[in-house]
Amino acid sequence: MVKRTAACKDRLPFFLCNSGRKPHIQRDIRGTSEKTEGDDRVKPQLSVISLKVPQKDIYYISWTIDACEGLGLLRTDDPKMGEVTVFTPSELLGDMLGCIEGLKNEGLEINIVNVS
Repeated sequence: MVKRTAACKDRLPFFLCNSGRKPHIQRDIRGTSEKTEGDDRVKPQLSVISLKVPQKDIYYISWTIDACEGLGLLRTDDPKMGEVTVFTPSELLGDMLGCIEGLKNEGLEINIVNVS
């Protein structure tokens, strides 16, 4: 038996309903671009940190950031040049910079190119 939600009435479970449209899981999880009355959702602001690191350390840095669930994520822009971008919620920017500083203290060569 599938539990029905008030939002979908008797149509579909929450993770499959999408405001009466065709079922789409991702749209429900991330929200829709439609503004509805009483919609008080706040979109988080992201800070972007551009880094230059040795290619051999990209994997380690990525997994370290990923292990700090919710702190941010790393995108590899150019692995051969060691150019990566870290995305973090703006309210956690200080924590992310602290994490990067901790990695530097471990002996990793990390150069912060830009913070925006």
